[in-house]
Amino acid sequence: MVRFASRSGVMFLALVFVPVLMAIPIPFVNTGLNGVYSPIAGGDVDPDWIITQIINPNPAGAIPSNCPPNTSSCAASIVIDSVVTSSGWLANTGNDITQTGSRWIWVNPVAQPTGFGPGSPVQVLIHTEFTLPVAFDPATVVISGRMASDDAVTQVSVNGVTVPGLNQAGFGAFGPTFTINLGSFGGPNPFVAGTNRLFFLLNDNIAVGGFRAELTGEYQLIPEPATWLLMGAGLVGFAAYRRRKARV
Repeated sequence: MVRFASRSGVMFLALVFVPVLMAIPIPFVNTGLNGVYSPIAGGDVDPDWIITQIINPNPAGAIPSNCPPNTSSCAASIVIDSVVTSSGWLANTGNDITQTGSRWIWVNPVAQPTGFGPGSPVQVLIHTEFTLPVAFDPATVVISGRMASDDAVTQVSVNGVTVPGLNQAGFGAFGPTFTINLGSFGGPNPFVAGTNRLFFLLNDNIAVGGFRAELTGEYQLIPEPATWLLMGAGLVGFAAYRRRKARV
C-alpha cells in the first residue's frame, strides 16, 4: 500500500494531476483582428480567415475564385472599410487590452463580390484553421462563438462534416451563442490530430455582403497509462490519509 507521511504528499499529487486534466485553449483569431486582438485596417487582408470558394449561382456570372473545399486555400479575406459598415451593420470592434471584439470581412473592402453586379446572388465559403495534438481527446473538444452576416450563414462544418441546424441571419446584432462539440454531429468524429478547418458557408442575395465571427475553444489530452497509475496511487494515498486522520 502507498503511504504518505503528511498532507503535503497528497497536495503534491493534486498539483501533478490537475495540469494533466486541464482544458487547453484553442487560439482562435476573431475576424478582422490580428493574433493580439488589435484591429486590422480596412482594406488589409485577414490571414486567419481564408476564402475557400466563391460561387455565383447565376450561370452567366463569372467565378473569380474557386478552390476545392477542405483541400486548399484561395486567398485571405479582406477587412471591410468602416464607411461601408455604417448602414445598419453591427459596429466594428477590437480591443487588445480586454482581448475582445471582431470586424467585418469579405472578399474585398467594399463588401461586393468582384465580377458580380448589385442584386446578383453569391455564396462564399470561408474557413479558419486550428490545430489539435496527437494525444487530444475528441470528446473534450468544445468550440463556442457567435456570428453575424449579411445576408446569412447557411451552413457550418468542421473538416467537411456539417453541424446540423447551425445557421445565422442578420447583420444588426450577433446571433445566439453556439457551441460545437462531438455530440453536435450525431455520430461521426470530425476532429483530427493536426490541422482542422472550421467552415462557414455564406449567402448574399443583394449588393452588399459581409461576415464576422468571435470564437473560443478548448480541449483536453488523453492521459497516458502511467498517468492513470499515478492518479490511482494518489487516490489510494489520499484514502489512507483520510483514514489516518479519522483515527486521530
